[in-house]
Amino acid sequence: VRPDEDPSAGATQELGDIYADGCSLSLIRTRSDFEELEPHWNALFQRAGRPCQFFQGFNWLWHWVEHYLDSDSELAIVAGWRRNRLAMVWPTIAARRLGVQTICWMGEPVSPYGDVLIEDGPETLGLLHQGWGKLRALGADVINLRGVRADAAVAPILVEVGAMATASFTAPFLDLASAEDYRSYQKRYSPKTLSSRRRRLRRLSEVGPVRFEQCRQGATARHLIDYALMLKRAWLWQRGIISQTLNDPR
Repeated sequence: VRPDEDPSAGATQELGDIYADGCSLSLIRTRSDFEELEPHWNALFQRAGRPCQFFQGFNWLWHWVEHYLDSDSELAIVAGWRRNRLAMVWPTIAARRLGVQTICWMGEPVSPYGDVLIEDGPETLGLLHQGWGKLRALGADVINLRGVRADAAVAPILVEVGAMATASFTAPFLDLASAEDYRSYQKRYSPKTLSSRRRRLRRLSEVGPVRFEQCRQGATARHLIDYALMLKRAWLWQRGIISQTLNDPR
């Protein structure tokens, strides 16, 4: 979709819906139309993207499409336009599993968070409603939007439409700001825990010196990634934990 064209008039996009507020919606179903969105998508991310929406960036999802989109799934990206400028993206796919048609986020199962990219403004909630209506009109059996953060842009509309939360998780974290330095932070541990940590550090030092390096690209980086995944899979197997992401060969 070029800036001087009607955004709903792509050759293989489904006809866009035009609304009284000057917004229009189009449905992106093909990879070529997805790739044509790149400059518009990146511009929207620059204007409205949040740090936690890294996984809704075009480049991340382009690589996801390259490796994860298969014969049982199809792009179903809802694009919202305002005055020929991309103002909203619902990055979703339609997938068929065991005869059930499901709408889910692009990025499954590797993206930890799913969300809608959307400009802030007085029309935001209305545009979200329009996007949700477009998604429902696809007629899927289930709309399963996993990994929605409490502060996600899409969260208010999911509350309004009565979406059911099937699971809730809290990310692990350390409040390092509560202590002046790491030595002070360690005082919260019991003597037994501190003794165990010292013993493990001694054993680690017996294996060899510990150093920290950054390796960003090349064969060495690829080897380290493969090795880290092998260690993680072995750790999960030893504990009888199943990870959908790490079990996926892709």
